[in-house]
Amino acid sequence: MAKFSSRVPSDPRPNRLHEALERLRAAGRPLIDLTLSNPTKAGIDYPADLLAPLAARDGLRYEPSPFGLAAAREAVARVHGGAAPDRVVLTASSSEAYSLLFKLLCDPGDEVLVPRPSYPLFEHLTQLESVRAVPYDLRYHGRWEIDFESVAAAPPETKALIGAFKTASLRGVPLRAPYFHDGRAKTVEEAADIMMKGGIPNPHLDEKLKAWPVTPEQRTQLLAFLRSLAPASNPYARPEVP
Repeated sequence: MAKFSSRVPSDPRPNRLHEALERLRAAGRPLIDLTLSNPTKAGIDYPADLLAPLAARDGLRYEPSPFGLAAAREAVARVHGGAAPDRVVLTASSSEAYSLLFKLLCDPGDEVLVPRPSYPLFEHLTQLESVRAVPYDLRYHGRWEIDFESVAAAPPETKALIGAFKTASLRGVPLRAPYFHDGRAKTVEEAADIMMKGGIPNPHLDEKLKAWPVTPEQRTQLLAFLRSLAPASNPYARPEVP
């Protein structure tokens, strides 16, 4: 029998959740799969001409790009508030993106902090990259917040993927509380005050980010602008759960 690498999970059997799910499906029970990420099975109403570009002659020209096709990165940049396309990297999946981050930021044998509960494949992805996942807890008190005691209990050599956070668009920013990766700002006013004071001190702080003294009137105007970025109504219909 072939012996696989120690990076591969030693027990190939399905877990109990998978087995329970298969029993319910076999019994014909209606299910709502909150882990579904396959867009072709998500009931999306695609436009009739979605596949038309596949018939274009340009599709016969292969021009590989390690960061993703330039046209695709430009389209993503437009959706995300006009970000620079050369700052956009496209991957085939979130698992591939995490794997690339572990390769770039960790050495074999490193330990890395990962939230719990969170992305269910962290343990497998880190193991495949010869990295050990060290969980820290998230607590729910009306919203999810970091349990900083569990973070402090991590071994001192454990790495956190600090500095590897995506900068979000300002669109809809008043609706996205709490702010920052640790949720320390509960309101958009608190977040704006932190940024006007030069951000959160940390080893990865951009040197271009400096304290910005403002008058009370300027602060009021800035907050009015940020609040104006919230949509007048929720653009997404709330799904009906049977």
